[in-house]
Amino acid sequence: MERVDVLEKFYEKDFLKICAPMVRYSKLPFRLLVRDYDCDVCFTPMIMSDSFVRSAKARDNELKTSEGDRPLIVQFAANNVEDFVNAAEIVAPHNSIRLPAYSDGVDLNCGCPQRWALKEGYGSSLLTKPELIKDIVLRVRNMLPSSYSVSVKIRILDDLRKFKEMSAFSMLAFIHSISSVTSMVGNIYLQKKRMEGNVCL
Repeated sequence: MERVDVLEKFYEKDFLKICAPMVRYSKLPFRLLVRDYDCDVCFTPMIMSDSFVRSAKARDNELKTSEGDRPLIVQFAANNVEDFVNAAEIVAPHNSIRLPAYSDGVDLNCGCPQRWALKEGYGSSLLTKPELIKDIVLRVRNMLPSSYSVSVKIRILDDLRKFKEMSAFSMLAFIHSISSVTSMVGNIYLQKKRMEGNVCL
């Protein structure tokens, strides 16, 4: 099946319906259900990139998809460049491992606030390391076709005192720096209550 340029969908429609990544919910059956209600883009639940790369069992368990499951963004958690790059390479259309190439993009989770994620350096703890986020995004962006989406889930936390490196202002400056380096358009979509967003690069 032909890959979908996810960024183009933002230009085609005034209102885009996106099924965000939800723990334990946004697996294949749920994604197919919301697609029946005209969902435009779906995300997988967060997948641990290190396990995904190292274990065929993890790949079989964590990523189930089908031809009707398009466009699909695969969301990974990573705390280093290599794990995310290697995971992205597996799900990208030119992959060498025999996985169905039904994904249209990858997403780096920089929003998970759970304690285990913070302790292990995943999710929103990455917001304290903006240069690492930038390195991850640039490596993947330069490796994959420009029509293959590379996005970052970010969170503007209620308690910014814990994350001085990523205040709302510095986060927007950071987003601009990545989008300008990659010569791509950066889009941020914020929710009023939790101020969560995804940046598509």
